[in-house]
Amino acid sequence: MLKGASGESVPHGAFFVVGKRNWLRNMPLRTAIGIIVNEETSFIGGPVEAVKAKTKSYIVLLPGDNQGKELLKQIMKSLMLKLTKEQREKTGKTSIEQIREYVPYTKGIINQKPM
Repeated sequence: MLKGASGESVPHGAFFVVGKRNWLRNMPLRTAIGIIVNEETSFIGGPVEAVKAKTKSYIVLLPGDNQGKELLKQIMKSLMLKLTKEQREKTGKTSIEQIREYVPYTKGIINQKPM
């Protein structure tokens, strides 16, 4: 066992953090996922305003209980509905797996309210 700064014992493999906590209260937990259709289809994710600046086709994801492939399918469907018919044809059979990296813990709910 290691000794912490205040003399506390810390078991092997554990850690502790020293310093002041910086609480961010009343911050909305949300992230955006957008689709960009050029020669290739690509996705972007991040803060809502950043994604909004890059694409008009995006959704806002909030913490929720929907999870796994069903959530990824819902996201893809919502994004496709925001594309023009031409763009939907270009995207072809884009895999929902490309969205997975932008969904924290592959869990959430799509915000239906306009931002």
